[in-house]
Amino acid sequence: MNDGGYEGVNEERFARYQEGVRALLDRIEGIGAQAILLTPTMFDHQVAESRQGDASWRFDGKAFSPDYNAVMAFYGAWLREEGRRRGVPVVDLWGPMNRHTAEQRRQDPAFTMIQDAIHPGPAGQMVMAFEFLDQLLGPEHRRVQNLAVVPRGAKWFAGGGKDAEIRDLVVGEDRASVTFAYQSRALPWVLPENASLVEQVWELPVGRSRVGFSMTKAGHKLSGDVLKIAGLAPGNYEVILNGQNLGRTWPQVTLGTKIEIQENEASPQYQQALAVAELNRERNDLVIRPLRDVWRKFKALRKKPGTDAAAEFAPLKPQIDALIAQSRDYEKRIREIAKPKLRTAEVRRVE
Repeated sequence: MNDGGYEGVNEERFARYQEGVRALLDRIEGIGAQAILLTPTMFDHQVAESRQGDASWRFDGKAFSPDYNAVMAFYGAWLREEGRRRGVPVVDLWGPMNRHTAEQRRQDPAFTMIQDAIHPGPAGQMVMAFEFLDQLLGPEHRRVQNLAVVPRGAKWFAGGGKDAEIRDLVVGEDRASVTFAYQSRALPWVLPENASLVEQVWELPVGRSRVGFSMTKAGHKLSGDVLKIAGLAPGNYEVILNGQNLGRTWPQVTLGTKIEIQENEASPQYQQALAVAELNRERNDLVIRPLRDVWRKFKALRKKPGTDAAAEFAPLKPQIDALIAQSRDYEKRIREIAKPKLRTAEVRRVE
């Protein structure tokens, strides 16, 4: 975002950008690592124009080229070609962010994911996360589980493919009830209501990440938790997982096709995934952001003329080491509570 200097295309500046990207890719290739290129994000001209004269906007009075979002597209187009030439994957962030913004503004002309015109807030960060996964993952990673119970002649068969295992299947003689146990491979993708419990610099985060989740249809596209029960007797059915009713009913025709429950907050897998997300949020708030701030402090010290970087780093290193240790402890706890559990399912007809 900063590399274009917020001006029109400047050949000298762009040449430095190309040189820097190529040097970085050479170094990554030289150590045997895999680079993934990300295009620049969106510069929101509408926000920049509307906040001129707003003293609370930290960029008030700064000059921006009226074509700067197009400059970002230009930089991203070159980046995609450089990735193609080198066989390096490239994730386009600019295109989807502009597309979603335009779509939302048809209903809400003031909509933005970038409240200061430059730094994406939680909704924008969610779109970026989705695009990173959606553009890189293969089709085998787009479902959490696909539970299916279907009749074949006089027998019933159950399975979850490679995503889950069904066991202990019992179908009622009147075909009005089904019970089984299932072991999933993974949990659905769930976001906490608040992206952070700590005040943020760029945007109030309350609920905004879920806006991005909804816009991208991330649950359906990358986290499908699918249940299909075919061959049931006519009627409406309720679904109970681990003793928890999902809170609504479905006709047998719909159940025989499929239902998606990844965003049903009553499901036990949703609640487990929410606990994982909340613990990860705590890790970010209490460890990762403070760690970033220590490194930012060192970066500022290192820029001062005549600074002895090693001497300045020495008193900061114990803080960094302690925060990294805390982060690793959080990671262990996150992985432990993220392990999918054996659960029970009951599907039964209701009057």
